[in-house]
This record gives sequence, structure tokens and C-alpha cells, in this order.
Amino acid sequence: MAITAVRGVDIWVSDLSRAVDFYRTLVGFCFQWATATEALMRVGGAEVRLRAGAKPCHKPGPWGIAPMFAVVDIEAAHNVLTAADVPVVFRETVPGANFLTFLDLDGNAVQLVQYTDPRVWRRAGP
Repeated sequence: MAITAVRGVDIWVSDLSRAVDFYRTLVGFCFQWATATEALMRVGGAEVRLRAGAKPCHKPGPWGIAPMFAVVDIEAAHNVLTAADVPVVFRETVPGANFLTFLDLDGNAVQLVQYTDPRVWRRAGP
């Protein structure tokens, strides 16, 4: 088996309209459509499905699963999130990349990465 790319991510939320607004306004996802229990958004060619009315199959927190999204400017992302009082719970700089993890409105961890040296990090294509 060879996985070549991530095509979609599900994020469980308690208030769908609030989550759509959060991810569209602060995180920059493109809204596609919504029903009473889910909303489809897109970012970088991948689908992000916000799901309401159910619980995830794992516990949130540092040992759970966190989706990761690439950004061009991690500092700009940090400034947007902190200006909106979004908790930034982890930051790390390693050779070739900067990482930032924040908690969404339901306490789900979401990680951002800015690749600073493509020679160090090989990114999967579509």
C-alpha cells in the first residue's frame, strides 16, 4: 500500500454554523455546502467535512489525531489566531519547517506547518 495524499479530513463540532464561520473567517477554508448535520469546505485541494451531532471515535487532546494544513506564513496565521483569542497550544521550529497547533471552538487540535526548506521536507503531491 502506498498513500500518496490526503484528500479529506473530518472534524467533529458541537455547533455547525459557529464552526463554519470559524474555519471560513479565521482559518481561510472555502465553504462549499451545508446540511443540518455537516458542512463541506475545501482547502488546498482537500475536503474538510465539519460534522455535528456525533462524537469522534477518539479522545481530543495531545494524544488524539490532529489534521495538519500547510500555510505560507506561520507568523501571519499566529497573529490572526491570537487576535481572535484562539488558544495556540504548541509552537516548534525544526530544520525546514515551523509548526503551530491551535484548538478550535470544540477543543480539537489543528496543526499548521510552514515549510521553510523544501530540501528537508518532501511534500506529497496530489
